[in-house]
Amino acid sequence: MARQISGDATTTPFERFEAAMRGLGRPLQQVSRGNYIARCPAHDDERPSLSVAVNDNSTLLLTCFAGCPFDRIMLSVGLPIQSAFPDYHERPANNGRTDGASVVSSPETPNVGSDTAPVPAPKRVVDEPGNTRRRPTQYPSLEAGARAASRLVQRANKLSEPVTPTVFEYALAGEIIAASLRFDLPADCARSKDVRPLSCAEDGWMIAAPPAPRPLYRVDELVDDEPIYVAEGEPCADALRRLGLLGTTSFGGSKAPHQSDWSPTAGRVVIIIVDRDSAGEAYGAKVAQLALEAGARRAFIIRPWEHPAWTDLAESGDIADLLERQNETIETTQAKLAELVARARPVEQGAVEGDDSDGKKKPPTTAQQLVKLASSLYTFGNCRGEVFAIVRGGPNVAIGFKGSQSELRSALSYEYLKATDKVPNSSALGDALSALAGAAQCVEPTEIHTRVAWHDGRIVVDLGDKTGRAVIVGSGGWSIVDRSPVTFKRTALTKALPVPTVGGNVNQLRELLNVNDTTWRLIVGWMVAALVPDIAHPVLMLGGEQGTGKTTAATLIAGLIDPSNATHPQPKDPESWAIAAAGSWIIVVDNISSIPAWWSDAVCKTVTGDGWIRRTLYTNSELTVLSFRRCVVLTSIDAGSFRGDLADRMLLVDLETIGDERRRGERELRERYAELAPALFGALLDLLARMLTKYHDVTLEHAPRMADFARVLAALDAVSPNEPSALEAYLQQRDRIAGDVVAGDLVATAIADLVEREGGFDGSATELLERVRPRAEQSQRRFPQSASTLGSAIKRVAPALKRLGILVEHVRTAGGNRARRIVIRKALGDSRPPSPTVPDQPALDISEVDRGTAPGQPGYSAGRPCPAGESAGADESLLRDGRDSRDTDSLPLSDGCSNTADRRTSRRGT
Repeated sequence: MARQISGDATTTPFERFEAAMRGLGRPLQQVSRGNYIARCPAHDDERPSLSVAVNDNSTLLLTCFAGCPFDRIMLSVGLPIQSAFPDYHERPANNGRTDGASVVSSPETPNVGSDTAPVPAPKRVVDEPGNTRRRPTQYPSLEAGARAASRLVQRANKLSEPVTPTVFEYALAGEIIAASLRFDLPADCARSKDVRPLSCAEDGWMIAAPPAPRPLYRVDELVDDEPIYVAEGEPCADALRRLGLLGTTSFGGSKAPHQSDWSPTAGRVVIIIVDRDSAGEAYGAKVAQLALEAGARRAFIIRPWEHPAWTDLAESGDIADLLERQNETIETTQAKLAELVARARPVEQGAVEGDDSDGKKKPPTTAQQLVKLASSLYTFGNCRGEVFAIVRGGPNVAIGFKGSQSELRSALSYEYLKATDKVPNSSALGDALSALAGAAQCVEPTEIHTRVAWHDGRIVVDLGDKTGRAVIVGSGGWSIVDRSPVTFKRTALTKALPVPTVGGNVNQLRELLNVNDTTWRLIVGWMVAALVPDIAHPVLMLGGEQGTGKTTAATLIAGLIDPSNATHPQPKDPESWAIAAAGSWIIVVDNISSIPAWWSDAVCKTVTGDGWIRRTLYTNSELTVLSFRRCVVLTSIDAGSFRGDLADRMLLVDLETIGDERRRGERELRERYAELAPALFGALLDLLARMLTKYHDVTLEHAPRMADFARVLAALDAVSPNEPSALEAYLQQRDRIAGDVVAGDLVATAIADLVEREGGFDGSATELLERVRPRAEQSQRRFPQSASTLGSAIKRVAPALKRLGILVEHVRTAGGNRARRIVIRKALGDSRPPSPTVPDQPALDISEVDRGTAPGQPGYSAGRPCPAGESAGADESLLRDGRDSRDTDSLPLSDGCSNTADRRTSRRGT
């Protein structure tokens, strides 16, 4: 609706300021007509230093010769800054809103126009990092904003008097949210009209267009099923309303129809009455397409001058001009419009898309060119909310969208430069990537992997080179493919694996490491298991004295599975650990000194599967999720005692001391490793392929904590019966680790001493606390001080005690009181689970393996046995002999302990 707004004010700026200064005891002194001086209220002043005057528009002018700024002077007298202008008035109680809701400003943002609270200076608004803009001035009401716009129009058009605008209000659900101000200018101006926008903000009104999508003009009245008539401009829409038609228009005229919400036209007939100029034609074509895209049944473009009675419509004339000069009844005008509609042909969707005002095809924008170019070069997908691109016909590697220097942004910019010899601007790149990200979100989600993945029952290993090649490993062998069948993700830590070759022997790696037979077998088992995705892998802890080559060993082991450009330092918090874990398949943390409780829990969740959630930067509620399951390698001289849950997930390998006569230089060692790496990797893949032939047949009657890893070791033992048993070494090692946990825990040590001294215990937790409380003052401070805390601590160390033959049970007594008791006793027999079994199957015939055929060449495929990579005399029988592998005396312990008591008191790394 349109209405007029007056520019009257109750008091002048000078009168308000003069009264405020008089109240402060600093009255104004007139020095000439219209000029005054006074003592400045913004600083201690004994002599007049403030000049006060008004300009031709009655705006207050203040100048302090001591340098006090204008806003400080106004605040010092208790007046808002806007009271210096002639259109200031008190702010209404409802802040100019029409829905009756009051707006209460916080102390940081006082009411605009209040006589008791000053108006702050315009603030700077952060749109995105590094980009700020000045917030437009806000006015207390629509009327105040209209008067301010009137002053702008007066100055812009050099008018002697202000112009009163006609205000066209845009309401949504009965609330006015924007307005279009039309100023009809005098005849001596260069143009006939000036249009200014107003929009409602949180703290008032500002001279700016409202944010998109904007409501249509008088949208609340478009409720019937009658045709909707669209004209260019609010006066034309009101003219159609006077004819009894549902007239509307979009905010901003012919330049911004795409910023409006055209959903009210869904299912309706839309008739566009265009102006007689090129801009009107372009507006009509664009509105027709927008209405059809919003679901309109049909759209018609009507040109009034095509009717014989209206051919004299002037150039740039519109429907409002036509109706003003016609002496016709409403019924006659409606009939003529109906004739034009009856003769018009419906607009087809897309028929005029891309046409500009003169009917010629518009060239695509830079953003549109970038979108088209990217669509021809890449395919797009998403995984758990993360969008990515893949080069068409190139490596099946995800290219990320995120970041101002993202790989996709840089690649797309370079491709555009090659295609057009022009550099795209950052705004066009951002618009194009936003559109492409939206398209990627609409695609069916696709899983992306890091280094290894399952595919059709086989394991795919990403070689990590620029070609995108991968190795596919199955139970029958391995082969190299030019393009991975699954999508991999790479990061700055990803480094290329050596291209595997046949004929190698994995035992050649042992000459570069300082390990004995038992620990070497554990390392081989861990390396094979690390190539198996979607299982929990134990934490490989490499220990030993100084100079045993722990860092080098960790680098060489990881280099055959997931080489990286750097090792990780010990993390300081969960966030840094999550970021490190998400970046590679194997995380190598070198030279750790201790394992705090939070990191112990984080490492446990990393090897079994974890997710880390945080708020996305520069958003209020968007979340960033990092989910991963990784392999972890730690090196340490002495990391202290382990918590029980981490100890259950630990694989300890103590490296032996290197004698001076055996020590090699680092350069020599790395050159030898680089020489052996292709054959070593091929031999590791051979061993993995052979392990897969038995992996799914292994049965674990009593699975340990890392059950899947134990299955890998059992399958590895089945295909390598002449080698020391990796599974036996792993199961025996759990006794040693349990001893470390007990020795490093005050509660566990106290329980073990109690059983050794008294044979057991049966009683309440309170009684147990008195029996096991340490005597030393320092130990007392660290020991549980209550029965409930002691009970929780016992539950935590109970698995380690059980491994050492001490059983802890929590029971209730019979009877009415059902009192809780703790029963501690020695185990009657061996508590360790029996060895796994593998069904009888024909042994592999090593003679059938063609050792001279390379992977990927004719004669070698995943369907036939792969090269073993080890000695030709290897025995492939599946079952061990009848020896009871659980007998602790049948195999030597790696730490030299000969019985349970010795293992309990021994320390790792000695």
